Amino acid sequence: AVAALRPSSAGRRSGNRRVLWLLGASDDVEGRLAREGALEDAGALTEREVQVVLVGDGLGKECERTCGRNVKVSCISWAESMQGAAPDPTMVFCMNTGLGTLDPDVVQAWVPRLLVVLAGRDTVLAMTCRCEAEAAAEAGLLRRLGAKPLV
Repeated sequence: AVAALRPSSAGRRSGNRRVLWLLGASDDVEGRLAREGALEDAGALTEREVQVVLVGDGLGKECERTCGRNVKVSCISWAESMQGAAPDPTMVFCMNTGLGTLDPDVVQAWVPRLLVVLAGRDTVLAMTCRCEAEAAAEAGLLRRLGAKPLV
């Protein structure tokens, strides 16, 4: 089942650049930050090109831009990411998903996405949450999904 969920990566290798996916991005938060140029710092510690891919539904294409000298921002829906619209990520960020609450609706929404990210890749997945209890619950869930969490 996991293999069926894995997006096609034909022709989507990241090459010499760093590709950062931000899952669950919204136009109100991450889209606004991109439009304001606030994602420029993503390239602060490297000379390589950094591509920040905002992945979420309802993102406006006006957030696509170059920020600073080496950061390019693009915006795609989750469905587009599954169709190969972005290069494979070097690192994936999930900010305050609520997954650690173990709320059934949140788990149902996020687990399929995380299975895709974790399937057959050596991609780093970074997650933030609001408290230690949520972090412990997320770590337990990630272990059950086959990940090796570092809390």
